[in-house]
Amino acid sequence: MAVQYPCPSCGASLAYDIDSGRMLCEHCGTSCEVMDVAGKGDGEDYKVYHCNSCGAEMITDDNTAATICAFCATPNLMEARLEGKWKPTRLIPFRISREKAKELFRSWTRKGIFTPNAFRSQSMLDGVVGMYIPFWLYDISAEVRIRANCTKIHKRTLGDWIETITEHYDVYREVKSSFDKIPADASTRMPDSAMDALEPYQQENLQTFYMPYLAGFQADKYDLGASELEARVKDKVQKTVIQEAMGTINGYSTTRVANQEIRMDTYDEEYVLLPVWMLTYRYKDKAYTLAMNGQTGKLIGTLPASRMKMAAWFAGMSAALFGVFTLIGGLV
Repeated sequence: MAVQYPCPSCGASLAYDIDSGRMLCEHCGTSCEVMDVAGKGDGEDYKVYHCNSCGAEMITDDNTAATICAFCATPNLMEARLEGKWKPTRLIPFRISREKAKELFRSWTRKGIFTPNAFRSQSMLDGVVGMYIPFWLYDISAEVRIRANCTKIHKRTLGDWIETITEHYDVYREVKSSFDKIPADASTRMPDSAMDALEPYQQENLQTFYMPYLAGFQADKYDLGASELEARVKDKVQKTVIQEAMGTINGYSTTRVANQEIRMDTYDEEYVLLPVWMLTYRYKDKAYTLAMNGQTGKLIGTLPASRMKMAAWFAGMSAALFGVFTLIGGLV
């Protein structure tokens, strides 16, 4: 992201330093607190560019004329203006530095034996982009009532006979739970399954949002409101609370749910930004994206496969098997 905050000592750009949690000038080494520069750049004309290829929206300032889309690696020009209603209340600052992210990405790409060498190159790793992804956090209370028909089966031997005794039970459970800060990504460009896979975030590290946190990073704005995501979040909560209730029914031979009632209420919701390192690379006209939790380092994604490496591997295996069979044939 191109948002700039001038250094009070030399005038160069300040950027948020992950290790110190302060704003740092890489030119002269001056550092200051985030709050010291918060608001100084907030009156600037911020814009949102729309990717011509995938439609992603990224926050930039008025001076930025072109950039590379972090979602599909397509060059883009910026248009439109950032509207104030997309300002989040809090965010989790990055804890994984860019160099550490590149190191983790490099190690992960080595796990794919068919991964093209170009996908492990330094030039590819230099494309790592730090992004703040929009999320809604939900506080939800849930109550579930379950009635189940259960049995306990006993067997005993009476001479030549085996007697089976089945005891029937009418079991009732009522479980109340409270779920705080359940996250749901608020961008249609980000696959829900991928963002869910990057969890969990350590939400005790949520900080009050100040624009300087975004310096040196890119940020996406939400295009899904809290009400649009509530059903998906409640579905996750429902599955969890039912599992909790069923977990209290144990010690029986069989359990059959006869009836269940679930009530859920959302009592709070909050718009926040969460940190993600993204690495997008084009291989044979297809874009591959790896994503990393910018706080914990958890990494997800799919690696491309080189046909030449696959062919070489299978050729090597075939040659090895041919040698083994030839040896066996010579011994027979």
